[in-house]
Amino acid sequence: MQAFSNKTGIYIDDTFTTDQWGTWVSGFAPFYTSDGKFEGILGIDISAQHVKDYQAKTMQFILIFTVIIIVIVLILAVFLSKRITTPLALLEKDLNKIQHLELDEEAEPHTAFREINSINNTVTNMKRALKSFRKYVPAELVAQLIDSHEEAVLRVERKNITMLFSDIENFTVLAESISSADLIEIMSGYFGGLSQIILDNHGVVDKYIGDAIMAFWGAPHALENREYYACKTALECMAYLETFNAELAAKGLPTVHTRMGIHTGEALVGNIGYDKRLNYTAIGDSVNLASRIEGINKFYHTQVMISDTVYRQVSRQVFARKLDCVVVKGKKIGIDVYQLMSLRTQEQESPLKVITLYEEAMTEFYARHFEKALFLFEGVLELLPDDEPSKIQCELCRRYIAIPPEEGWTGLRVFDTK
Repeated sequence: MQAFSNKTGIYIDDTFTTDQWGTWVSGFAPFYTSDGKFEGILGIDISAQHVKDYQAKTMQFILIFTVIIIVIVLILAVFLSKRITTPLALLEKDLNKIQHLELDEEAEPHTAFREINSINNTVTNMKRALKSFRKYVPAELVAQLIDSHEEAVLRVERKNITMLFSDIENFTVLAESISSADLIEIMSGYFGGLSQIILDNHGVVDKYIGDAIMAFWGAPHALENREYYACKTALECMAYLETFNAELAAKGLPTVHTRMGIHTGEALVGNIGYDKRLNYTAIGDSVNLASRIEGINKFYHTQVMISDTVYRQVSRQVFARKLDCVVVKGKKIGIDVYQLMSLRTQEQESPLKVITLYEEAMTEFYARHFEKALFLFEGVLELLPDDEPSKIQCELCRRYIAIPPEEGWTGLRVFDTK
C-alpha cells in the first residue's frame, strides 16, 4: 500500500517477509507510459539468503582488505621507525661517548629526515668544539666538569700535589737562529712528545709558558705514587728527547736540551681568574719552588733535579744523588736538592757507587774537611770524567783549602737569580 501511495519513488521494505517459500526482502518501484502516465508498480522479492551471502562476502572482503592495509601499515611503521630509531640510537651512543670525552669517532647516521640530520650536525659541531676546548683545558678537568653537571665557578682548594717544570736551554737563541716554519716543527714535536708522556703517566698539563711546560699530579683527583709518576715522566721525556734530537739532526735542524725540576708540596689548586674567564691551575709557594729547582739545573749542568720532599717518597724507586743544600731566590731556608739519575727498575749499570762516593764527599765538604772532600770528588770524576757537579765542587774545595771560609759557614749555596 505504501508503494501505491508514493508513486514517485522507490520503496523497499525495512523488514524481512517469511512464507512457505522462504525469507524475502521486497522492493517496489513505479513505472510509467511513454507519455508519463502512471502505469503500475513493479515489485521484486529478493531472497534474504542472497543478501546475507552478499553481506558476508562484502564483510569478508572488507576484513581481508583491512588486514592487508594493517600489515602494510605495520611494515611501513617498522621501516620508518627504524629509519628514525637507528640514527637516533647512533646519536645516543655518540652522545654517551661525548660525555666521557671519547671524541675521536664520528657518528654517521644515514637518514632522509632533515631534523635528525640537523641534530647530527649540531652534535658534530659540539664535538669539534669540545675537541678544541680539550686542547686548552686539561682533559681530566673537562671530564670532571661534564660529570658534575655544574658550571665552573671561581673556587680553589688546598691540595698536596707534585709539580714539574721544564725549560729549554737557550731557547731565545734557538728561536732567533731558525725560520718560523722550522721553529713550529721543532716545538710541535717537543710539546707533543713531552705532553703525551705526562698524560700517559696520569699527569695534568697545566700550561705552556713560552717554551716551558708546567704539569702536576694529584689534582683534580688524588693520585697515589704521584712523586714516582712525576720522576718516571721526567726520565721518559729525556729518553724521548734523545730520539727526537736525532731526528732533528738528520733534518739539519738544531737540537733541544731540556731541564726539569720536580717538587711536592701544598698549593692552591682550582679555578682562578674572574667570573667570565677562568684558568684551572695551581699557585703558591710550592709552585714557585718547583720552578726555582728547575732553574738550578743551569748551575750544575744537570737535566732533572728533585727536591728532598720528592726524594723521600721515591728513594726506593729511583737512583738520585744529593747534589747540594741550596737557598733559592725568595727563600731564607736551605733545601736539599737531588739529581734524578734513573729508575731502579731499569736494566742498566747501577749508579749507586757514584752516588755513594759523591754524597760521602759532600758530607766531608759540609764538615769543612775540604782536602778529603776534594779527594773523594776526584774519585767521582775517575768514574764519570764529565760530571759537572763534581768539577764544581772540586774547584770550590781548592778555593776553601787556599782560603778557608769564615766562621759560621754552613755550606749553603745561595741563588739570587731564578
